Amino acid sequence: MIPTKSRHFLWIESCGKLLLDKRVDDGIWGALWCLPQIDIEPELLGDHVKLQGSFKHTFSHYKLDGKVWIINDSYTEITPRQWIPFDNLNDLGLPKPIRKLIEKHLNKI
Repeated sequence: MIPTKSRHFLWIESCGKLLLDKRVDDGIWGALWCLPQIDIEPELLGDHVKLQGSFKHTFSHYKLDGKVWIINDSYTEITPRQWIPFDNLNDLGLPKPIRKLIEKHLNKI
């Protein structure tokens, strides 16, 4: 049986830009741009977050159950990130489930 891992990602946007992390070269989604991943339960952030959406993805050795949380501007976390204009997202290498989630959100606008 393939194990399932739960992971939490942040959706942070401002002025027509989305905050993305470039992942390290080795590992899952190596060198691709991705929503920032957090390693704590989002509920610990209190009123700063609310559930934006979710996705599931199956790798060869585990299933990913991803939850995406929208975060307000008053919370900051220091990690290497970049603000990417929505118009430039198609130019980036993004993991397939992250790309689908972004496209779904943009189609609602």
